[in-house]
Parts: sequence; structure tokens; C-alpha cells
Amino acid sequence: EYRHDKNNVLANGVTANGVGQTALDSEADLQVRRRGDRYDFKSRVFVGYVRDMLSGTGAAPNIIRLPQAYVEVDDHRKNWVARLGRQSQTNGGVYGSYDGAYFSWQPRTGFRISAAAGATLQSYDTSLQHDRTFADLSLEWLGVLPGLDLTGFAFEQKAGGMLDARQVGLEARYYRDGKSIIGQVDYDLFFKELNSVTLLGSLSLPHRWVVTSVLDHRHTPFLGLYNALIGQATTSISDLVSIIGIEGAKQFALDRTALADMGTIGIQHPITEQLQWGADISFSRVSGTVASGGVAATPASGSAIGVSTQVLGSSWLVDGDVDTVGLGYTTRQGTRSMSVFTTARYPITDSIRIGPRLQVSHTSGNDRLTGTSAGWSASPSLLADWRFRRGVIQFEAGYEQSALNASLTPGIPLDPNLPPSLLLSQTTKRFWYGLGYNFSF
Repeated sequence: EYRHDKNNVLANGVTANGVGQTALDSEADLQVRRRGDRYDFKSRVFVGYVRDMLSGTGAAPNIIRLPQAYVEVDDHRKNWVARLGRQSQTNGGVYGSYDGAYFSWQPRTGFRISAAAGATLQSYDTSLQHDRTFADLSLEWLGVLPGLDLTGFAFEQKAGGMLDARQVGLEARYYRDGKSIIGQVDYDLFFKELNSVTLLGSLSLPHRWVVTSVLDHRHTPFLGLYNALIGQATTSISDLVSIIGIEGAKQFALDRTALADMGTIGIQHPITEQLQWGADISFSRVSGTVASGGVAATPASGSAIGVSTQVLGSSWLVDGDVDTVGLGYTTRQGTRSMSVFTTARYPITDSIRIGPRLQVSHTSGNDRLTGTSAGWSASPSLLADWRFRRGVIQFEAGYEQSALNASLTPGIPLDPNLPPSLLLSQTTKRFWYGLGYNFSF
């Protein structure tokens, strides 16, 4: 895919134009499978290459990404699975990508033992990363009660040869009779702090009503001694510990780590066979961090409350089209934002589809932290794709224009009587397009 965007910024009468991006992004995903009477074999290599076509000041280096590269063997008779290489995991105490090994064995029905070890990835470059190494053990009980599975795990990570995190946790998954609940709790024994608690739920009610919810409380980033390096001159955790001691480094790590809370409750209901309505209310906040070790404090984000509703329909104008219209309202730190959006997808032929989109938003009030008081933005765009036997050609183009009025001094409300040196009036225009193809074989 080739992507290009151009920006025009007019701030307090000064104009700046420039190309924000012109790059070629190529990806290849190769998977090999072989099924046998006893053993199954699977291998995957997913690699990407981003070529920045800008030159001179502002040009970024070309990047090779390697998110996945592993081999896997599955033994049907002994009920074990082994995987080696660059991989990802979303349960059992390991969350994200790592270079390493994974092994799972089910000695009897309803019970599974899993272990993983390796180095967590800080980026998707092709080098073997070993700054933060870990070991993880999880025990899974399937069908503890009808529809209920439980997983307990223990996770330990080291950074620069020093203990970085030591976590224990429990995951629960319940699926039964139109109800699903997924819960997870993670406690760090090294810091003696609750790392995260997450609860997701879905409930099907009579007359085709569906209620969904997400509740999440966590440290951000996740607790780890490595966080003590944020804002420090050294990149070696052992060097930092030699200067301030392990307890000092633990305190720095806690000082650099905020607490985030998020919750969403949504409801969906079909109005007709071709029309569905949905709405949700959400809440979020991120705590501030304290100043220490020469690193300044960061203020809390304040509580944000959002309400949105949307209608999804099909075959409104022509057979096979899909249309969405939505409204949103958010309030945070004294500001109020309203937005309206619409998306559509229309079949032109059996293989060609176009998708116009439009989003318009307006903000009013006064943010006590940033001084932002008023602004608006509008962004129309168009997606199109042509599907053929083994692939698809995709095109996207869009335009965005926004205006912002703000105080240049955080914490000082916007006031037209402020000196011009403390006021910002900015208009931004952005145009972008992209053209790419995807071929499968």
C-alpha cells in the first residue's frame, strides 16, 4: 500500500505547509500447515517493510517489521502443543508478543498445564530482544461448573538480570444460555500492588435485546521495575539501582505509573430485519503521577463521560448496501464535545464497492489543563475496493479541516482579553490518499 498525506497549518497568521507522509508499506504473511495421523505441523512468518519516500529533513528510516515467526507441533495422542519463535499470547499471564517457547499439555480431560518463557518484545524489529526476560506457568480447569473455565497463573520477569515483576492472577470465562462473562485479576507480589482487574460481560435478553459491558482498572504502564527508567539519563536498570538502590528504583517505578479506570455499558436491539439500533455510555480517567528523580509530575486527565448512539441499516438505497449514522457526546475537564458521523458501503457491481464517510465534531467549554476552549473539525473520506478472484485492490482518499482556539499557557482559561502572545488560533487542513492491493494464494 502506498500512503501520502499533506498538511497545511495556519497558526496566528503564520502558514506552514508540508508533506506529513509518503511511504510504501509492504507485508507478506506465509503460513504452512501439515495434518498427520498423530502430529500436526504449523509454521507462520509475517513480515512487513515500510519504505519512507521522503528525503532530507524529516525523513524516517526504512523499517522492517517481524510480528510473527514461529513453528508449532501438535501431538493428538499425547495432547501436547509446542511452539517456538516469535509469537503472541493473550491469556495465562502472558499478554502481547515475545521471542521464546510455549508448551501446553492436557494430561486428562478438563485440565491443562501451560508454560512459556522468552523475552517480551519492545518493538517488531528483526533483532532478538533480551532486555526483559520472563517465565510463566498457568493451570487451566475446563468445565469446573457447566460453562465455567478457570485459569490460574504465575509470571516472573527480569530486566537487566534484576527482578522486574512477579505476578499471580486468575482468569475466569463463563459462556452459557446467551450469557458470557470474562474476568481477570492480576496482583504483583514484588510491588505488593494490584496490577489490573478486568470484567467483560454480554447478556442476551428477551425480544432480541443484547447488553454488553466492560469494566477495567489497571496500572498504566503495567507495573515493572523497568518503568523507573522513564525520564532518566541511563537506559540500564542495573546502573540506576546501583545509584539509588532497589527500593529507590521501585519507588521511581511507582511514581512513573498511573492508574487508569474505564467502563462501558452498551445496548443493542434490532428495530426491523434491516435496521438495528445501539447505544452506550462510557467513563474513563487516568490519574496523575508525582515528581521524583528529576522527572516532572503529570496531571490527572480528569473524568470523561461519553454517550453515543447509532443506527445500522442495510439495503436502504440499493440491495446490499450497509449504512450507519451515529451521534456522540463527551464531557471532560470542563469541555464538551459533540460529533456526528455517517458511513456507508454501496455495491456498484458484483466486485466493486464504494464507501463514503463523514465525521463532524465541535468542542466548547474550557479545559483547565490545556487551555483548549473551542474548536471544530470535519472530515469527509471515500473508500473503494475492487475484488477479484484471489485479491482486492483498495483505494482511500480523504480531507480533514479543523479549527482550534486555545490558551498557550496550560491552566489559564481562554479569554479573548489575554495578550495575543498567550492566545492560539489555528486552522489545520489535511489531505490524504492511499492505494494498495492484497493478493492471497
